[in-house]
Amino acid sequence: MRRIQVVLLCCVCLVAWAAPAAALVEFSQTEEFGPASKTAKKPSDPRFALAYLPGRVYALHSTWSGFGHNRDEGVVAYEGDAAGANQALAEFGALPAATVKEIHLLPGPGRIRSLKGKLTLHCDWEIRWSSYVPFADEKHFGSPAHTAVMTIYVDRAALPRPLDARTLEWINDLDHERFDVRQRAFKNLADQGDAARPLLEKTSEAAPTGAITLEAKCRIDQLLSRLKPIHAARLRLPKGIPVVSIDQLLRREAKNWRSGDLSKSWHASEKISAWAEYTEESMPFLIEMLHDDREQVRDLAVSAFKRLGGRAAATLPALEEAESKAQKPVYRNSLRQVQRALAAATPGAEDPWRRNREQRAEIEQFLQTR
Repeated sequence: MRRIQVVLLCCVCLVAWAAPAAALVEFSQTEEFGPASKTAKKPSDPRFALAYLPGRVYALHSTWSGFGHNRDEGVVAYEGDAAGANQALAEFGALPAATVKEIHLLPGPGRIRSLKGKLTLHCDWEIRWSSYVPFADEKHFGSPAHTAVMTIYVDRAALPRPLDARTLEWINDLDHERFDVRQRAFKNLADQGDAARPLLEKTSEAAPTGAITLEAKCRIDQLLSRLKPIHAARLRLPKGIPVVSIDQLLRREAKNWRSGDLSKSWHASEKISAWAEYTEESMPFLIEMLHDDREQVRDLAVSAFKRLGGRAAATLPALEEAESKAQKPVYRNSLRQVQRALAAATPGAEDPWRRNREQRAEIEQFLQTR
């Protein structure tokens, strides 16, 4: 486990109306990689306790105190299967009732980035939470607010096909004396996908009794490992918590981006750029962001395009057209940065977004039929 902590303490000059409590601002960040320390005591606060579940790969905790309020924010990312995700879902659902909660289903694989994006890690789900509490004598700063979002990166969401009546026969053939029979049985079971999982698991559990050979056990383990990435149907989603797809999220933030409200559009630009790798529908918005007067917004779009690399190559004609119509040099500079990055990127597959579209469509269908 690697741990990085940054603490900033500074005195701030106050304007005439500011409260004395705002005279001191304290900010700290604690970043950890890998599982929580075995010797660490699990906190009683359920938000902090989320960082102590099995399978953790990353945790970041930020605190801010000053200007009339305390703010706590955290993000925890995990690797695991549906059983691990369900354990996390139970903990997430048990957060205090005052917490505004939402669950996001995004197409996998998932990724989490460390501070300043220096390290990218694979994850299967993540939880982000935020707590805002004004000082007792600073009620004019608003009411307490607590939010939490759990994002699960789904590999598949389509209903399993009906179980083939020959499935048990194929399982028995996994250690057949003829190689071609073993291979055909393995392929047929692989084609069955999630429909065959219960029988495969039951057979695998019987291995210690000698009911199957070592070769059959190895082949079953291979098949089960292919099914380890999370299937949405295996999730035990808590009742009463909204569950939202990436397409629904993008539609919601598109309204905020074009609302004309600087605060809403800024937060929308952060989210849209962060979701760029999970839907190609984000790219028209990223191009719009390259024409924004705010340098930070343009930088978010540039970073998103650089992460996409060859997957965004199809946008090059639109970027070239946008550059020819750009009204300000700063717009043209951002557009050229992106064009150079995409031109130098390794070309993607013939249709790098095909699988992503299938996953998104499956998730939408799954949510409609819940």
